[in-house]
Amino acid sequence: DGALVWERQWSGMQTYGGWQYPAVGRLAPNGRLAVVAPLGGITSMPNFPGLSWLDKPRVPQWLKELFYKGMYLRFPWVRRLMGVVPLPNAVAAMDAETGRTIWWVEEPAWDRIAMAGDEEKYLERRTRWAADREREDLWCLPDPWGIPLIAGDGAV
Repeated sequence: DGALVWERQWSGMQTYGGWQYPAVGRLAPNGRLAVVAPLGGITSMPNFPGLSWLDKPRVPQWLKELFYKGMYLRFPWVRRLMGVVPLPNAVAAMDAETGRTIWWVEEPAWDRIAMAGDEEKYLERRTRWAADREREDLWCLPDPWGIPLIAGDGAV
């Protein structure tokens, strides 16, 4: 009838959100129906106004690269100073009928602004963006996980 059967909230886990569709299927060939949900916070720009100097044409490129590649990319404490908040993320499998947790896998908290591999070319994209503010390729701020899939043998 479309009525809510159960819902789950994990205490102290306000940074976990369900930003993707869950998978529904059997985790074993004759097993019970399960819901597999990707959970976590979404990356975002830090509340740090100090990056605007990267747009200034008079700032030498070597100085921009020294700060960004030599400091930001290498040291978590620099990212903390800039306001980047580490985001926990996990994947949970729950019994579809009862909502009981079957298993929970948590990865180390993500402590970057953008997705893995995206930040390394940031300075080049920022230079293009400073010249054309209509560009939308500055950052990729992704969901913490893709949509899970349950294979026929129950593998996730």
